[in-house]
Amino acid sequence: MPSGPLTGKTPAIKDNVCIAGVPPTSGSSALDGYTPEIDATVVTRIFNAGGTTLGEAVCENFCSTRGSHTSDPGLVRNPHDQSRMAEDSSSGSAALVAASKIDMVIGGDQGGSIRMSSCWCGIYGVKPTYGFVPYTEIAPIELTIDHSGPLARTVLM
Repeated sequence: MPSGPLTGKTPAIKDNVCIAGVPPTSGSSALDGYTPEIDATVVTRIFNAGGTTLGEAVCENFCSTRGSHTSDPGLVRNPHDQSRMAEDSSSGSAALVAASKIDMVIGGDQGGSIRMSSCWCGIYGVKPTYGFVPYTEIAPIELTIDHSGPLARTVLM
């Protein structure tokens, strides 16, 4: 990843992506007690480019639902309309960006999670070409369809 677009930005990382020393939950209490010792490749690249992170964004229970209602912390509401969900497993990621809490976030997409959550929250999300963004040290659903990519309020980072 080039350093220009990340310098000075403060992203979050979806809660199924490993950050060394930060316990991920993948939206489930089943992972209580697990703390990774290494960063996911995408996290290492962000840090090497001068980026920082505030932490992890909640995701759906093992990233396996279309709504935003199954994570152990609870329902993720759409910041534009609190009566609606933020939608899909990257819902926490999209809601943080749409609410202007962070500039960008790294989400995950297997069946539409980056794209659907972004759409529902009125932001931009990119599902990269398979293999373009390494999926190492990220909790997978199915390695042939797993993708990791950015969500942001603008394409001009």
